[in-house]
Formats: sequence, C-alpha cells, structure tokens
Amino acid sequence: MDEEIKNENNDQKQNFKLVIKKFVVIFVFCGSLILNGIFLLNYVYPRISNYINNDKGVSVSNYDYNTNYQYSARLTQFQLYDGKTDIVFAGDSITEKGNWNELFAGINCIDRGIGSDTTEGLLNRLDEIMKHDPEKIFILIGINDLSVGISADEICSNMSLIVEKISEMSPNTRIYIESVLPAKDIEQGQIDMINKIYESICAENISATYIDISPVFNMQGGGYYYSGDGIHLNGEGYKEIVQRISKYVYE
Repeated sequence: MDEEIKNENNDQKQNFKLVIKKFVVIFVFCGSLILNGIFLLNYVYPRISNYINNDKGVSVSNYDYNTNYQYSARLTQFQLYDGKTDIVFAGDSITEKGNWNELFAGINCIDRGIGSDTTEGLLNRLDEIMKHDPEKIFILIGINDLSVGISADEICSNMSLIVEKISEMSPNTRIYIESVLPAKDIEQGQIDMINKIYESICAENISATYIDISPVFNMQGGGYYYSGDGIHLNGEGYKEIVQRISKYVYE
C-alpha cells in the first residue's frame, strides 16, 4: 500500500511538472507573439507604410513645423537684424551649422538655417528672409520632410511655392536649390526622387538654378565620411559643399 501511494505521489508530481512546463511554453509563446506584434505595429508597419505612401505621393504626416521649438527661437533672433545682405543661406540644421561668413570670406551673407525645419516652415518665413533684399539665396532643405513622412507631392508643392514667392517678391534675386544629401534611416530612392523634383522645378524657372551636390556624398558610403552621425556634416562635408557652390557664390 505504501508503495502504491508513493508511486501515485510520484505520478502526481510528474503530471504537475508537465503542466508547469506546458504553461511556461504557452506563456513564452504568447509573450513572443505580443512582443512581435508590438514590434510590427510600432516599427515595421510605419516604415513600410511611409515608404509605400511616399511612392504614391500620399502624405502620411500631420507634422506641424510650429511644434519645432527651434523654429520660434531662431525667428526671434532673425528679427533682430534688418540690414541688407548680398547672399542668404536658407535651410535646416545643415545650413544653420555652417560658418558661412568664414567659409566664404569677404562675402556679405547671413545664415537663415533652422534645425529640423521643413519646406513648409521655410515657405512660411520667406517674408523675414526677403526683407534683406538678397541678390542670391541658396536653399538646402527637404530631408526633414522625408523623415516625418511628408509626401513627395507636398514637398514639390512647397518648393514650387518657395521659388514662386521669392520671384514675386524680388524678381532680380537668383535662387539656387541644392540637392538633398544622403541621411541615415532615409531611403536613398526617396532622396533621389526629391532631387529630381527640385531639378525639374529649376528647369521651369529662369530665376532658379539646381546644384547637384550629392554625388560625392553618395560615393562615400552614404555620406558617412563627411558626417559623424549620418546626418549633420563635419568640416570635410562643408568643404565639399563650398567647392560645389563657390562659382555661384562669387559669380
């Protein structure tokens, strides 16, 4: 009898262990499904959706440039100066971080770059830029549009309006649109598409010139030779830009 009870207890222990093992397996499996689902919803799906919709020209972003704290802060600084200038460098953080007065010694120029700015943000601050009555304006912008999911159609519309508004406000101002540079986490195909749009806009406007500064960056592993973080330029990067736009600056 004692032996039977002992065997029965052992069977119960074995069954209990088997149930526990099954429970652990099911728990791990369900947890894995949940984690994979979270990953797909929060990382994979948005990127695929963004890529597909941008190819279709559909905006997948509700981004508002006014939510960029740097935008209002920089504008208040810009408003402190009302003088005339020969050249304006306008754009996002790549423009903002350039020491243009040093890179182009002897040139009367001002920096109107704002970190994280988009084509819409630039369009809506042209009044401040054009009050300086520049002879030339160099524009480098668009990568932030792509990073927040703004469509190619919207970027095209904004840039067309930028060129149109500058031409209306100051018909004698020469407009130079520089190609968008490679950046990490942004599909090169999307960047190439935007650059083709910029080139076509310039081809249709006698006051605008397209400057393709991107090939050398593409040849250096997506521009990482010229950038520490895959987005912003180091000294070598700015030196390359200077070499490619100098003839337009000094002509």
